[in-house]
Amino acid sequence: MAKAKTSASGCKPMYVWLVKLEEQVPTDPVFRPYRMSMLADALHSKGHTVTRWCSDYDHLARMQRFGKDHTVKYKSSYDIRFIHASVSYQKPVSLRRLLNNQLLYHKFHKQAVKAADQNKPDLIVGAMPTPSMAKACALLARKSKAPLVLDARDMWPDIIATELTGAKALLASPVIALMRKDLRFACREATGLVGITDFFLNYLLRYADRKAGPLDCVFELGFQPTGTKLNESISAKFWREQQVNLYDDVIIYFAGRLNSTISSVFEPVIQAARDLQQIHPRVKFVFCGSGQHRDKVTGMAEGCSNIILPGEIDHDNLYWLRKHSLAGIQPVARREDYQNSLSNKFFEYISSGLPVISWLQGISKELIEKHDCGYTYNSATELLQCITSLIESPSTRETLSRNALDLFKSRFEAEIIYQNFVNYLEDVTKFSSCGSP
Repeated sequence: MAKAKTSASGCKPMYVWLVKLEEQVPTDPVFRPYRMSMLADALHSKGHTVTRWCSDYDHLARMQRFGKDHTVKYKSSYDIRFIHASVSYQKPVSLRRLLNNQLLYHKFHKQAVKAADQNKPDLIVGAMPTPSMAKACALLARKSKAPLVLDARDMWPDIIATELTGAKALLASPVIALMRKDLRFACREATGLVGITDFFLNYLLRYADRKAGPLDCVFELGFQPTGTKLNESISAKFWREQQVNLYDDVIIYFAGRLNSTISSVFEPVIQAARDLQQIHPRVKFVFCGSGQHRDKVTGMAEGCSNIILPGEIDHDNLYWLRKHSLAGIQPVARREDYQNSLSNKFFEYISSGLPVISWLQGISKELIEKHDCGYTYNSATELLQCITSLIESPSTRETLSRNALDLFKSRFEAEIIYQNFVNYLEDVTKFSSCGSP
């Protein structure tokens, strides 16, 4: 791939590899921009050349994209390279996923070495997880003499170890030990360490066994709101077919994976929904998405006509649903990693001016209370009170909504975060070439 000739910022253009297995990419039929996509766009807009390395297996849709290794030229100076592994998986933590990751590690390393021999990257940005891919990035950076930035947004492997018990924990212990070894190596090799919060930066620093340096920093996830191609009447008809009236129903919104972190704390939602059937019959909880525990959640919601589970919904119809919702709900288990991060759901809600109703404590609660943009709850009774307050006091809802949107615009807009991220990456390459940021 030819390198860009100019950079919009006037600095020397870079050829950057972005390595992240699981994220959606802009060529997917149903696409939503996540971290690597937003970073790629920011790099490309400043005149840098980008190659994204990702899995051919769509982690969210649980299906192969092409069924083979494949490269897509998405834009001039922006390629997407898909690595195919024959082993697929359905569970996010499973033996098949570990096998999938190992196959990808070996294939990525082989293909990337060959690609680097033809056109060496100026910089590698590797996402963590997975530890094996972080190690692969470190080995490639060492061979290519290119700076490496590790970007942490999850607690692999420690969080996996805490989730396993009994025989599973015993069987997995050698794999966990290997993951820790891989991550330790990658963190010590990295030129710079990045986390989505201070907690995740410190997580990498502990593995690197050092204090923070000038190239270790935090860049929050951010969110990129987009418009819609549908007009409201078309979407209103769609939602009526899903038993949701955009104009008459009072909608509590959720969109995401229906996994164990949702199902394990879903009971308070069920209890509140039953009470609301009597007190405020127009309220409907609309839980969009699929996942390993969708059937379990559906079974729990049996008999609650005010809980709607429409499955996967496209971006355009989600846009209109958010526009007509009273609030966004975040019923997510209080795991250590979730307590110390902000999810895409949180950003999606506040970017639409939705008050956030969260089961999470930690950072979510701190921001909600500091900026007065929602509520947290500890029981079905408290959840019922939160929703009732929003219904019965429109002025309260208006204040929370305005505060949520103000928080998003002042701190979490993707354009601001990822422009700063690119500036940082440019400093990393300057540091590597001349010895100072």
